[in-house]
Amino acid sequence: MLPISNPANLVIYRSHMLPLLPWLQHYAMPSLPSITATYAVLGWRQRTTLQQTISTEITIPTLSTAGKLAAGAIITTAVDTSLGLPTFLAGLATRLLVLTCSR
Repeated sequence: MLPISNPANLVIYRSHMLPLLPWLQHYAMPSLPSITATYAVLGWRQRTTLQQTISTEITIPTLSTAGKLAAGAIITTAVDTSLGLPTFLAGLATRLLVLTCSR
């Protein structure tokens, strides 16, 4: 529902994204039926799963070296606010590094 959660809004508005309050004035009412329908259908489709008990005894696996590299790269990329080519290159470098280390 929020402007940053929908990639189509990034395409439509590009560099002149509406602030949250004006966006809500334009899109809150059309979004409400969609959100309500999605919630209802997901609740109905997942009703048996939602009624199951949740196990509290969960073993947490240790993160592999490749996993630690990927996590570090995600955090590093998240700190950088520029998108596009720098993010793509960082992702590509991370992929190559993880693939090299995991072989």
